[in-house]
Amino acid sequence: MLTAILSFLGGPVIGSIIGSATAYFNRRLDVELKKHEMEQRRLDRDHEIALRRVDIEMQREEAKGKAEVAVIEGSYTAETERQRTLAALHAADATGPADGVDKLRRSVRPVLSYILTAGALVLNGALTWRLWSVWDSLHADTQNQLILGGVLWVLTQASAVTSYWFASRPSEFSKLR
Repeated sequence: MLTAILSFLGGPVIGSIIGSATAYFNRRLDVELKKHEMEQRRLDRDHEIALRRVDIEMQREEAKGKAEVAVIEGSYTAETERQRTLAALHAADATGPADGVDKLRRSVRPVLSYILTAGALVLNGALTWRLWSVWDSLHADTQNQLILGGVLWVLTQASAVTSYWFASRPSEFSKLR
C-alpha cells in the first residue's frame, strides 16, 4: 500500500495536479495584483486630475491678478501723462506771449472765483440778515444747530474754492514724476 501511495505521489498525475493548482493560484494572484495595480493607477490618475484642476484655478487667479495690475498700471500711466500734459500747458502759458485771447483764457478762473465768492458773500449776508431778525425768537438748541450749520457752510465754500484753485493745478510733485 505504501508503494502504491508513493508511486501515485511520485507519478505524473500528482505532478500535473500540483502544477495545475499552483498555476491556478498563481494566475489568481496575478489577477488580484492586476486589480490592485489598476485601482492604484486610477487613484493616481484622479490625483493628477485634481492637481491639474488646482493648477488651472491658480493660473486663472494669476491671470485675473495680472489683468487687475495691468488696469492699475494703465490708469497710473494715463494719469501721469495727463499731469505731464497739464504741466507742459502751464509751462507754455508762463513762457509764451500773452495775446488778447490768452489773457481772456487766463482770467476765467480768477473772474469766476471772484463772481462765486461775491455771490456767496451776498447769499451769506442775506441769510444772516434774515436770521438776525428772528434770532431772539429761536430756541437755544435751534440757535446752536444754525451756528454749526453756518460754520459748516462757510468751510464747505472755502474748501470748494481751495480745491478749485489748487487741486486741478499741477504741483512741483507732479512735475517730478
